[in-house]
Amino acid sequence: MPTASPRGQGRGGRVVVFDLDWDTLIIDHPDKETTRTIALSYSDSIRNGWIGRQLPRLFREQGLAVISIDPVQVFVRYALAELFLGSHLTQLQASRTLSPGQARQWWEYLQQADKRGTLLISFTAFITVGAKN
Repeated sequence: MPTASPRGQGRGGRVVVFDLDWDTLIIDHPDKETTRTIALSYSDSIRNGWIGRQLPRLFREQGLAVISIDPVQVFVRYALAELFLGSHLTQLQASRTLSPGQARQWWEYLQQADKRGTLLISFTAFITVGAKN
């Protein structure tokens, strides 16, 4: 019969974290310069936009052994892109990073790509598994 360990003196444990790396945001668009501006500034606008790639290091810094790291490519539909990119485009216009014309033209391409069935927007998430040493 197994015996219970005193509190805080367990035989180990596992932790699983699923988090995003927004610097891996991919948007298929012919306007590379504007797309890069939008993608990188979006990642930079998030407090921990690189957290997905940092998980293995953060685990090790906390004394966890990293058992596995699995990247997951997340594909975004147009409706979700509207939610997270729409407000960001508004901010970029307010800061004069993009002109209203640039933002409109860029967004209209995505709308048309969605109608044609050629829209591709994705980013990478990471599933990191660690164990207590």
